[in-house]
Amino acid sequence: MKRLVLLAAFATTFPLSLNADNRESDAHVDSSSKRSEAAFNSGLDSLSDLANHFQQTGTAGAKDMRGILQFSTATLREMQALTSKEDQALEAAGWPRVLDPKRIRSDAGCGDSRALIELANLSTDRRSVVFHEAIKALSRHISSSQLNAELKVKMLAENRRANSRALELGQSQFSLEREIIATTAEALDVLCNQEAWVIEGDSISFYADSDLNRYNVTMERLDGIHVRLGDVMAKMADRAEAASGSLKGLAEEAVTSD
Repeated sequence: MKRLVLLAAFATTFPLSLNADNRESDAHVDSSSKRSEAAFNSGLDSLSDLANHFQQTGTAGAKDMRGILQFSTATLREMQALTSKEDQALEAAGWPRVLDPKRIRSDAGCGDSRALIELANLSTDRRSVVFHEAIKALSRHISSSQLNAELKVKMLAENRRANSRALELGQSQFSLEREIIATTAEALDVLCNQEAWVIEGDSISFYADSDLNRYNVTMERLDGIHVRLGDVMAKMADRAEAASGSLKGLAEEAVTSD
């Protein structure tokens, strides 16, 4: 085996649709997230191909490697499924319209708005826990496998290196998501004072310059955080694409080496 399978090399998680007003910065996040997801799925397909190859090989070592690959695939797919479920739940709850003035007008006391903020925070917390647990589970599974000692040492070393980068990017993503939620809550604080503004066509007008300035500054900060999140997701996409390519090459190499 010329290359080792980097089990955490494309382990990632995808951001919820946290930008409620669809600014250009959200397109940056969305584009990078779609690249990551495509590479993630391609990588999982390669893991499955490798597992099938080792199943046909029949040796003890191949059986152990197949077990690691199958466990990795199942763990990563579970993480992916949870992310999708969380995203769908928040969308159904109304998060994409959290800063919609017309929605806020019908939300007396802003109780529903604050509930959406709490839902978003809880969702990010849950996905963060699952992400970190998935990374740990992959390492534990390699450690408990029956691979020969030399290969196990190499795989654990490579996995630690891959985990380090995965955790760094994951921490950045979740931190930025929490910033987005907190900044969205600040924008809501302005809009929940419904006597301070009026809807005019497709826009809102504030009676006081101080409220207008506070709202604009908050939305500019929100836009900036989305740009930073998009940059993190682009790095995740680059990393996932490279890892997916390596896994595909390894799968093809395993088949042609028989």
